[in-house]
Amino acid sequence: MALAQAILDAYQPETAEDMNNALKDLFGPMFEAMLQGEMNHHLGYDSNDKGPKKDDNRRNGYGKKTLKTTQGEVEIEVPRDRDGSFEPQVVPKRTKDVSAIENKVLAMYARGMSQRD
Repeated sequence: MALAQAILDAYQPETAEDMNNALKDLFGPMFEAMLQGEMNHHLGYDSNDKGPKKDDNRRNGYGKKTLKTTQGEVEIEVPRDRDGSFEPQVVPKRTKDVSAIENKVLAMYARGMSQRD
């Protein structure tokens, strides 16, 4: 309920189309946050962690990807690592249509799951 109220407060939708646009705006940041969590797990440390690392692999910028959702196309930035060993699970490489997992993503955030979960 809190997530729904936050969307209503921020976007103040008046039509179903306004609500679809609000959801479309939310999908990109949600997918990017989940990918950041996956990268943190892959590398074994959080972004901007200044402590010692277990190996030489590090973050190496982002690649742009356009996802097809039920609300339309959404552009996201996918994190990369130096040795190219990062294999995202939430949005696998060479996958663009995520309409089948949108409801799962929304359900996770509605329940309050963290990125790590």
